[in-house]
Amino acid sequence: MKSKKKAEIRDIQSNEEWDLIYFHSTVIDIYQEWAGPTMVFEDIFVKLKRNLTQAEYLIFYSANCENIELLKRYRDYCEPLLLFFGNKILVHVQYHMNAPQIEKSIEEQLSKELQAIKENRKREPMDDSFLTKFSDNNGSQSIENKETLSNGPILYKDESASLRSLLMKTAEKVDQDYWLNPGSYKLDVALFVIKPDLVANEKKDEILDYLRSKGFLIHMHEDKLLNDDELINIFKPDSNVLDEFIRFMSSGSSTCAIVSKGHTGRSTSDDLRYIIGSNDPDLARENNPDCLTALYGTDNILNGFYSSHTNNEALKEIQIVFPEYQQPVIKGKSIDEYPHKTATLCLLGPAHVRSRKEAIIRAIIQHGFEVRYEKTYTFRPDEVESLYIKHRNADVFKPLVEAFIDGPCLLLYIAKENCVSDFCELLGPFLREDFSKMPGTLRHDFDETTMPVTTIHGSESIIDARKELEQFFPYQQTLTVIKPGLTPNQKNDIFKRLNLNGFTILMKATRHLTKDVLTQFYARHQGLPWFNDFIQFMSSDICEIIILAREDAVQALREIMGPVDPVRAKTDAPESIRAIYGLDIMRNGLHASSNNKHAREEIRLFFPDFEFIKTKPITFHSNVLTTDATISNDLPITDENDLYYLQSHEIMYELAVHTRTNENENEESAVFLTLMGKTNETKKLLLQYADNNIHPLQSNQIDLFHFIDQDVGVPKLIKFSHDGRGFPKNWSLANIEVTISSRNKIFKFDINELILEEKLSYPITDIIDIEPKTNGNCAITIQTGSAKYAGTSADCSILLSGSQGVYAFQLRRSLTNRIPFQNRYRDVFLVNVDEQLHDIQYIVLEHNNENSTPAWFVDFVIIKILLSQQEYL
Repeated sequence: MKSKKKAEIRDIQSNEEWDLIYFHSTVIDIYQEWAGPTMVFEDIFVKLKRNLTQAEYLIFYSANCENIELLKRYRDYCEPLLLFFGNKILVHVQYHMNAPQIEKSIEEQLSKELQAIKENRKREPMDDSFLTKFSDNNGSQSIENKETLSNGPILYKDESASLRSLLMKTAEKVDQDYWLNPGSYKLDVALFVIKPDLVANEKKDEILDYLRSKGFLIHMHEDKLLNDDELINIFKPDSNVLDEFIRFMSSGSSTCAIVSKGHTGRSTSDDLRYIIGSNDPDLARENNPDCLTALYGTDNILNGFYSSHTNNEALKEIQIVFPEYQQPVIKGKSIDEYPHKTATLCLLGPAHVRSRKEAIIRAIIQHGFEVRYEKTYTFRPDEVESLYIKHRNADVFKPLVEAFIDGPCLLLYIAKENCVSDFCELLGPFLREDFSKMPGTLRHDFDETTMPVTTIHGSESIIDARKELEQFFPYQQTLTVIKPGLTPNQKNDIFKRLNLNGFTILMKATRHLTKDVLTQFYARHQGLPWFNDFIQFMSSDICEIIILAREDAVQALREIMGPVDPVRAKTDAPESIRAIYGLDIMRNGLHASSNNKHAREEIRLFFPDFEFIKTKPITFHSNVLTTDATISNDLPITDENDLYYLQSHEIMYELAVHTRTNENENEESAVFLTLMGKTNETKKLLLQYADNNIHPLQSNQIDLFHFIDQDVGVPKLIKFSHDGRGFPKNWSLANIEVTISSRNKIFKFDINELILEEKLSYPITDIIDIEPKTNGNCAITIQTGSAKYAGTSADCSILLSGSQGVYAFQLRRSLTNRIPFQNRYRDVFLVNVDEQLHDIQYIVLEHNNENSTPAWFVDFVIIKILLSQQEYL
């Protein structure tokens, strides 16, 4: 099969290289040193090279304007720029980064250049002096007459007066603490038991330190000799080993500890069970050799450890061992109640890395932050100057730069609700004269007095956090290939490790790779002595080819994978994948891309139509499933995809709750309902805000509720729970009907009794087919921003302008939210458009500037034409 053409984009870094450029039908991506080449252009160039009939006349380059004297007038210009040269003359500048517009401009300029060559005439040079004025003022002055060069509408000619500018300035001053009623929640805790043999061998402190290193908090621990009743109620041993188990557990004291994952929102029980591993040490060593049972266990009884299986069991078990213990109540909402965690950057300078690194990380974790990722980084002076540009006129600026370039630094990606403001508070003021009066802050408690300035850095605002995290932890895609020779259990363990380290699988293929494909894939190694044997081995059996995504994915995967030689890996990185599963340099378990450029090349080789993602997508699935298309941001779960590395598909549930009697008619009770499928269940769904009634759950009333949650398949059971205040008095239900419109079915649960206690479950009684709904053929997805006051309650509309017409729609009924356009909401609207609407050129969002919060900050809009499967961002 003929291979597809690939755009060769040469990066120009010096005046000498610039002088060698061939300037006929040449497109050049101009970029700043700190930003790097615009990655999306590579995809556009590849597409044009593949589709244009006269693409051989096009040449693509990228150029660093900070190193090239002739490009100095483009320095400090914040937008990406494309320059088009025809016969050594600059004929066009493209600065609108709209993909269809870029493609259209390049095609037009190529057509004009070919026509000029045919007619033997010169192109008219373009005047780019408007950019020079911008550069001469260091970016402080708006570009004049910019609108005269644009083919699209200019909604705001004065940027300082625009709504976007106003909201961006507002966002810099506020954090994401926009919840008006933060409430409170109880910390998720679990019981952890170290058995008598390990306690007797003085392994207790070593094991507890290991848990702390994995992010667990030890709230309290005590050595206890448990009696028979306590052992049976906690451990629930099988009757055939009961006597032997009790004899062993009564032979000495066990260490009982109450542990949690702090305020991170992670399940303490789930994480603890993974760290402990299987009860059978032999299985543990095979499937998870780094788990505690594999390291310390001997047999099914002498397996070292026990932990609670669920949160409810944990509370009961803790009360048995520590009857006076009170579960902590935390102010604010639990992270899993927030749409997303917020994140920020923490940077430790060389002095702190050398002397106080572990202590600082431990303090950060103890204050409820999750250290999600970390990596070492050596700064250049210009990078530090850019980071502290706000302090460039201060006396500390020069010592600050010198302090950060003195050696390797440590970058931490930390997460928590209200992360930016909370971490700024924990960090303390920037100047020593201020933080020296504030004990309890990191800068005070870990001050390096030998240094003239502090080298503990944290993002100062949401905007700074976003920029700095994108700079140091960019969202990337990388490729890994699981090599032949691994067992299914070993592959599953690798997938679990990837999931535990924050990777998402975007695409996965199982293939028997041919020698031709492998030769192309490993072309850079061709000619080495071992090359032919290696190709023979790789083609001997099937391989798993996987696209992974994560912040800083390329480097992170290589660190998890370990050195190429398993012998060296066992010494330098004993917990790495190659150290555990590698046999030799050839059979070392898996391949991973060595850098971001190689990752993109390798992904394009195996998945030529894959579209690279620059920013991390917000997990969302529409409830709309039509015969034409499914709107979805993630891969669906199939028989070939395992649940532990793909997030479950989310759908919309409509609940019709039929109440017969309720004596607490003037009170709003916090009642929850959970839908249970064959293998999973939804979160607790709060029956408090009905769509059709102001006061829900009243006598002789049917209330409608809409929820978006994970797809449990066919709902088998439902169960009720409450917030601790009990169910409403004499609350009697007739039935509950669960409508899943995407499947055109109603699932009915007949109850016909008083709800007196948290009964385990009520089974399904009937399944009713309903007529399919016709919703529309064009999906409009709108993401409202996360800054305070970003949402709006005004009446909004959208105008779609295509090459064949203009369509306007009122945005009133969102398919995903009862009240649209709230902070962080992603709303989906389905509308009907004619087949003539294609090649959308621009959109206009409007609102009537009324109601209490008329301003509206929008992150992005996606238009998807379901008939043609065209998508516009």
